[in-house]
Amino acid sequence: MGLSVSIGGAIVIFTISYMIMMFPSILDTTTSLTNTSSQRADLDNSILKSNIELITMNGASPSSSVSFGIQNTGSEKMWDYTKFNVIITYDGGVLTKATYTEYLTYDKNCSNNAGTWCVSTINNDLHDPNILNFGEILAAHTALSHPLFSGGLATILISTDNGATSEKTIIIS
Repeated sequence: MGLSVSIGGAIVIFTISYMIMMFPSILDTTTSLTNTSSQRADLDNSILKSNIELITMNGASPSSSVSFGIQNTGSEKMWDYTKFNVIITYDGGVLTKATYTEYLTYDKNCSNNAGTWCVSTINNDLHDPNILNFGEILAAHTALSHPLFSGGLATILISTDNGATSEKTIIIS
């Protein structure tokens, strides 16, 4: 009987010691899950508050440049233009009968290289310079790889780093 009490006591002490040693890792895991859930909620909130509208788009034949205007209609500030996705699809003309689709990369310096887009100005950018706040309009310029065709269509699709998207189609003049 004394041996069984000793073995039982050893099992209880081992179990308690094991629980004490495991408690910090359980706490770390719980804290990590809580932080991840909080970050996810912040991201979801940011996505819900993000909205843009392509309000203008201009391009003329035989130029290979297109300008467009983006208005921030959401309450989230937008500033990381390198993470914006800008895709343009346009007609190549009667002779080629091709349709071109280009993924444009952001060019901070507006060097006018083919396949790039840049921010020309932000109207009324008095608060938070170079950040697109609610109601402000960003004027942008692109340089395409091929010239535009008069009478053809051009469609531009923009997606921000928060997932807000807008699309506009024009007939090239």
